[in-house]
Amino acid sequence: MNGAEIDRCLESDFSTWFKNYAQDASLVLNEYVRDLASGPLRSVRSVPIYYVNGYKFHTRTYGANKSTFNSGVCIKGSNYSETSNDYFGILDEILIIEYPRLPIKKTALFKCEWFDPIINVGTRVHQCYNIVKIKIRSPFFQAPQRSPEQTSQRSPDQAPHRSPDEAPQRSPDQALHQTQHRVAHTRVDTPEHTRAGTT
Repeated sequence: MNGAEIDRCLESDFSTWFKNYAQDASLVLNEYVRDLASGPLRSVRSVPIYYVNGYKFHTRTYGANKSTFNSGVCIKGSNYSETSNDYFGILDEILIIEYPRLPIKKTALFKCEWFDPIINVGTRVHQCYNIVKIKIRSPFFQAPQRSPEQTSQRSPDQAPHRSPDEAPQRSPDQALHQTQHRVAHTRVDTPEHTRAGTT
């Protein structure tokens, strides 16, 4: 099997296999894993604010008239080399998904608009300061996948000389953090770990 075939099998068969495997109490002792395997509840909640890892995120719409920009996100390139591209995006929607049975188990999905990560196509790096500027009119359709627990907001430069096509997203002294567009990794959160805002 090549990589593409493995990916297809994971997409089509993994959830069914996981559900069947996890229901066998002799194989899976952890009740949280069994609850996850049964799948999420059918209803989801959409929230404009989400707190995780000490950061407060806003959706783009909610934060449009706010004085701080809390909807920018960055994902470190996955091959961990000097030539890997980082992914930059803007948070459009936050969905809270809950799983059955008590105690309450939930996770958040961040839906983002991603921008082309290729250097000198969708991004530019300042030669002296290593600041990355994003061409926000160059959308990217192969969204990276990460969990919201690995996220942080990115703040665009509000300086008046900024081009409307570019938004600085990362400087060397800022840590890179991650988010997702589709589900890839899921962490079950309990209320003491995260909280979702509704105001």
